[in-house]
Amino acid sequence: AGKRNACVGCGGEAGGGGEGRGGDGSRCGADGAAARLVRFSVVPHAFRRHLPDPMKSRDSHDLVVLCVGCYGVLEPAYERHRQHLYRRHGVSRSPTPR
Repeated sequence: AGKRNACVGCGGEAGGGGEGRGGDGSRCGADGAAARLVRFSVVPHAFRRHLPDPMKSRDSHDLVVLCVGCYGVLEPAYERHRQHLYRRHGVSRSPTPR
């Protein structure tokens, strides 16, 4: 059997058990886990409206698949960085009316 990487932050092994997201072959972009996956948006949705139209037409260009363990490690640091960017650029976190 091949060596598996430990899942950062979740104490499991890459490709270990748990509930997957549909068996489509997706794996965590950080550790290769195949179960309990979430989609993570690299570009905060509040900033999306400021992108050029060709980049806004599809969300897939900024999505990274992560297992919940890796997401749990990433999210607090990423949230602090988002807050910094919101303050720096004067972006409101509240949704704008359509």
